[in-house]
Amino acid sequence: KIIIYDYEIHKYFLNEDKFILTSNAVDSRSYLFNKKKNKITNTLNLIFIGYLSNWHGIEKLLFSMYNYIQSNNKIFIKLDIYGIIDENYSKKIFSIINNLNLKPNITFHPPEYDTYQISKKFNTAHIGVGSLSLNQSKTFYRSELKIREYCAAGLPFIFKANDIDFNKFNFCLNLNFFELNIDDIINWYNHLPENTPEIMHNYSISNLDYSVKVKYLISKLKL
Repeated sequence: KIIIYDYEIHKYFLNEDKFILTSNAVDSRSYLFNKKKNKITNTLNLIFIGYLSNWHGIEKLLFSMYNYIQSNNKIFIKLDIYGIIDENYSKKIFSIINNLNLKPNITFHPPEYDTYQISKKFNTAHIGVGSLSLNQSKTFYRSELKIREYCAAGLPFIFKANDIDFNKFNFCLNLNFFELNIDDIINWYNHLPENTPEIMHNYSISNLDYSVKVKYLISKLKL
């Protein structure tokens, strides 16, 4: 059946047609990954990749970074952003960065589309950043490509969404259930096992790879 989400009354309606619920996929084996997770010493390296727009909610992360710096600041928080920024959203973001004095903490880079180069950048980071305001895009289920890329590269990540591939996944922090707090994020990361990248990469091969998704669709379509 096709599930239709009504945003005004927040209820589901069903019709008589069949549907197949699936999600985005990646070529998992094309991503490099570390054998062990990177340790946080003096710097926490965060990375975001993609077309940066309003529904990504990066301003929430900026305010959390500012609060951490004001109250703690034991660890330097560094955020690298790879991608194009929506023109209207960029005005808001740069205004926040300037007002909070976060220029030393944030670096903007051109988009990167090569999987090998993306993997190398992921492998130097501690945590990937997914979308944090997807409720603004008016969709109930999400299937972000970027967090699947993080997973394939063995990079733990934060996001805020309902995603069928990560409902019971211990190596992401879904902010549907937790506040965006840098101290908590660092604590969560530090408690992940050392072989987290390998576990995540293997999960991607078994659950997020194109071969797995296509096989699932074929089985459902009975081809």
